Amino acid sequence: MLSCKSQTEKDNKEKLQSLARKIQLIQQNYNQYKDNLIKSNFGNILNPQRIKNDKDFKESDKIIENAKKALHLFNTKNLKYINYLNTNIKLVKPIDKKGSTQKDIDKVAQIIKLSSKKLEINYKTDSTVISKYYELIEMLKNGDCKYVIKGNNFIFNNKFCLSKFQREITEIQSESLKGIDKNNEYINKIRELYKQ
Repeated sequence: MLSCKSQTEKDNKEKLQSLARKIQLIQQNYNQYKDNLIKSNFGNILNPQRIKNDKDFKESDKIIENAKKALHLFNTKNLKYINYLNTNIKLVKPIDKKGSTQKDIDKVAQIIKLSSKKLEINYKTDSTVISKYYELIEMLKNGDCKYVIKGNNFIFNNKFCLSKFQREITEIQSESLKGIDKNNEYINKIRELYKQ
């Protein structure tokens, strides 16, 4: 018969392994999200030749719609995973304050916290980027800014529209870079915790 302490240790080990699997599901969900964006053709949303062939902007609208759906699904799944993790980490019972179980609990709790922050950054960044691309497509679609496509470039017939287009592109790039930097910061912190 197992002692209470050894049964608790066994239960804790199983619970921590279950939490680790959920943390892995977050990364798998992120990979699926990225695959969905690629399949939606989001990377070509402002490709001038694609736009030239998309006379009524139906394809552009569909790309934006699919990107928004992919982001929503990604976020919904991750919120479920994070809620599961936050709830179930509390079920792991420390054996003693100085024991390895408490250290493992603290480490997993910190990984959950950092993963949650990383997901918030990813969602905020991608939501902003998708919205900015939507605004650019709307600008091209609504006719307020007249343009022609020459080669692989948009040529606007006034400086205001050109300036607005360039500003939006710069904001997209800036937001993306900030998101990547913050994301990498959290990834590095999580990796350090795994090494401990």
